[in-house]
Amino acid sequence: MSSERTTQEWYTLLEAVEYTRLSSSLLRMAIAEGKLKTTRSNGKSGKLILHKTWLDQFLLGGAGHE
Repeated sequence: MSSERTTQEWYTLLEAVEYTRLSSSLLRMAIAEGKLKTTRSNGKSGKLILHKTWLDQFLLGGAGHE
């Protein structure tokens, strides 16, 4: 992973797959079940994006996740 990736804070779903090394279907399932927080880049019509903190919390088993 490049140094640019390690300082990145917001990830698209495909970038989140690369960062977490989990499948997109697993991430989508976690999102649908409310286990992984997401937002959209432009309200309801924008790209699905995930913050690094949310991904890290999910990887740690939900520690601190609401």
